Amino acid sequence: TKCPHPLKDVPVERSGLEGDASEITRLGPLTVDVLTYDNHTRTAKSLKLGTYLRICNLHAKLVAGSTEMRSGCPGAAPKMEFHLHGGTAYGRGIMPLPTDCEDVRQLKRSLESALSSDQDSMEDLTLLDVLNSPSGPSASEEISAGWVERCQQESMTVLTAHQHINPKSLGEVLHQTAPRKHRIRAKLVNYEPRALHQSVKLYCPHCRSLQEVPDDDDLDTWLRDAGGAGAGSGAEPHGAGWYETTVWEQGDQRLRQITIRFVKTNRLRRTPERSTILVEGVSLNELYQFSETFGNVIPTATRPDDLVLNDLSIPFLIQDGKWHYGCRRCSDPRPVSVLQSLTQDDTWESSAIAKVLGIQQLSYVFVMKFTLDDGSGSLDAFLWDEAETFFGISAADVMISEVLQEKLTRIMNRLCPPKTSPEDYPWLECCLKSYYVGEGLDQKTCYQVFDSTLAGLEAI
Repeated sequence: TKCPHPLKDVPVERSGLEGDASEITRLGPLTVDVLTYDNHTRTAKSLKLGTYLRICNLHAKLVAGSTEMRSGCPGAAPKMEFHLHGGTAYGRGIMPLPTDCEDVRQLKRSLESALSSDQDSMEDLTLLDVLNSPSGPSASEEISAGWVERCQQESMTVLTAHQHINPKSLGEVLHQTAPRKHRIRAKLVNYEPRALHQSVKLYCPHCRSLQEVPDDDDLDTWLRDAGGAGAGSGAEPHGAGWYETTVWEQGDQRLRQITIRFVKTNRLRRTPERSTILVEGVSLNELYQFSETFGNVIPTATRPDDLVLNDLSIPFLIQDGKWHYGCRRCSDPRPVSVLQSLTQDDTWESSAIAKVLGIQQLSYVFVMKFTLDDGSGSLDAFLWDEAETFFGISAADVMISEVLQEKLTRIMNRLCPPKTSPEDYPWLECCLKSYYVGEGLDQKTCYQVFDSTLAGLEAI
């Protein structure tokens, strides 16, 4: 095979070359330089002269030489470079081949044919002699080759950083003290929770607390209690000129009064999807209906001389279908009348609303426990603060999208296939960090997945 482009020669000091310098120079036209990075440098350094290789997922790149660039010669031909980047995505790596495999025998036959037909340029068969020398992998190299082959099995996940860290078995990880960062390859043999909607939690970045997302039954009860507690004389609070009020009675099991306050804006035309309403005395079903029609829905209650937020067990805002909660520990709720300041610039981002109302907004996060096993050991690792990067899905979006809920189910079924033998589970390559929790006799080591993501997300 002849490359149609000139090849890039990588400058290397003579002292850094292994082998006969004169032979290296003489055989130069038959060689190709390959630049290896990160984890592949360890394999490259372990290679012996005369070893047959298979290099997978090699990046070929046309670049202009620095000399041509400095001299300003736009017509200079670019040169071809070969790069083996870090990681093992899609089988990337170096695999030493045994001398008796069919691919090597075919290569030898091709070389014999090429050399015998070109005696003018090659006066002897020194190269073929070198290739035919008994330089197959030793026993230790066979083990290394097996390890490399295992690492080249397609992984469902790839690293986003730390490719320079040498891989470790889980058995080695379990015997090392924390805190440490590790790079591992293992299979996901179990995960929790199995009901994937339960994997989404509410997280406070201020006090770092986690809490469950309220279910519909609890929300309905809290809304009804809030409606009963807020029932009053029906008089409007003072300073109500920044909204328009509509009231009607709902005759279900108990007579209820529903109040909707439409916030005024500077826009000449107000559309429902860009409107902000303050609702009071509504049931959960009615809150769902309002949130499907109006862009911003804020549940409120009437108190003497002012409007206030409900207990923060109830969302303080529903915006474009997303339910926003506040931290009861870190929030200092203010009267709803402070929202009047937002009507001047018509700025109704959830973060701006939370700030004005004195609410420490909670974030939706995934929290899952993975049980990983590589044959040398097994451990539980948490996936949470980088789970959105891992899955390529927003936890907040999963709460409102059936399409994304189905995608998350497909992802987990691929990572840990149901009704399949663990031997056939896919390999996962990921980074783990270890850390201690607790003190004294209660101290234990925990592990967390980080800097890892699914490969081929677009195909899932």
